Amino acid sequence: RWPGDRGKMGAGSGAALDARSLNSWPEKINKGKGLIMLTLRPFHKKDFNVLLDLAHQAVPFAPQENEEWFRYRQAFDEAKAVRRHFIVEDGDTAVGYGSLEQQHEDPSFLRIYVVCSPQRLPGEVGNLLFDRLLAEARALGAKKLWMRELAADVAIYQFFLSKGFVETERFQLTEPRPLSIVVMQRNVQLSG
Repeated sequence: RWPGDRGKMGAGSGAALDARSLNSWPEKINKGKGLIMLTLRPFHKKDFNVLLDLAHQAVPFAPQENEEWFRYRQAFDEAKAVRRHFIVEDGDTAVGYGSLEQQHEDPSFLRIYVVCSPQRLPGEVGNLLFDRLLAEARALGAKKLWMRELAADVAIYQFFLSKGFVETERFQLTEPRPLSIVVMQRNVQLSG
């Protein structure tokens, strides 16, 4: 997460969840002899209770930035802009969060978040979230996905590189403390 993470940029259309995109809920993955049971489902308001904890697992070195990011997720106005967000559970425990948010006036340019522990990011949790978010982006007619994260979050940078994202910008923030930020993008229509 990064400071200045405003979740309220721009107005859009189609903010309500499209029932066609949720026709197979919940999605479950059962690996092996029942050792791993992951469930992907739509995010519910009660899930805000675990979202900050997931952010701290993902980026444990940035608690202030996680708290700011969390506040902006809570304040995001889904009546004014598109958002699709999901939770992955392992049994009854939330282990991942993913979101697409419209943060520009152009609804075809969506910001993507994949939030889970770095150990789960390159495996089933990260891939399950990314695949669902990419399918949602395509269903929404999005053309580009973008991410903006702390440059020190090497795990998320490597994850998005592996998903076809390219770095488009790096910059420094000075307030409230010095931070390096990285921005990456990818075309939605790329395969995989």
